[in-house]
Amino acid sequence: MLFYRTFGSPLKQSIVFIHGFLGSSMDFIPLIKELQKDYFCLALDLPAHGLSPWRPDTLLAVQKTIESFQTSPFLVGYSLGGRIALHLSQKTNLPIKGSVILSSHLGLECPLEKKARLDSDLLWSEKLKILSPKAFLQAWYDQKTFSSLQKKPYLLESLIQKRLFNNPQELSLVLEEMSLAKQPLLNTFSSSTYFLYGEEDVKIKDLYSNLLLHTLRKEIQQAGHIVHLENPVACIKAIQDWIPD
Repeated sequence: MLFYRTFGSPLKQSIVFIHGFLGSSMDFIPLIKELQKDYFCLALDLPAHGLSPWRPDTLLAVQKTIESFQTSPFLVGYSLGGRIALHLSQKTNLPIKGSVILSSHLGLECPLEKKARLDSDLLWSEKLKILSPKAFLQAWYDQKTFSSLQKKPYLLESLIQKRLFNNPQELSLVLEEMSLAKQPLLNTFSSSTYFLYGEEDVKIKDLYSNLLLHTLRKEIQQAGHIVHLENPVACIKAIQDWIPD
């Protein structure tokens, strides 16, 4: 079972938080500080992240951990964590009430795009093995996806410092296992799925604009890809307005 942290009263509606690649359960603290007043919050460390050791089959590890809570939670997942949340909501029998998806890709359909993404992820996997942790993180956050962080140098430096202590060799295994190229395209969603994205995250913004018209989504102002850390206040309100107490 994965390491997790709990906050708030277990008598209240539960929310399970699933972080993105390189992150940890601590990434959601800015949201949980407020949400724990009204919800029972459980934040996971994915395999090879935070205090969870590496183990194969990330999806199964998350599923088994959520099953152990014996609750009917809402899921809140960011990026990789959102992809996991979507998969668990659609492909398992977990009693999940709904999912809030933050800045998560929905999958690739074109074989050429899949190959290009796999090649890219394998290249980053090799960089994890040969670069120093700080050099890798600086290169990672220099990608166009995270361009909004250049206007928030305090947040960028904080992210780098927090992520220096993961095991690079184990992270490379996660990156290879959970590559977007290996994920089936998810393009149908129930009314219990809510998508949040940053106004400056052009790639995800364009992707979500092509969702079915009835799919609930919200643009978060003054935020890019790491929407929950760039504008936590707006994310908290969006979640509170959608998830019942």
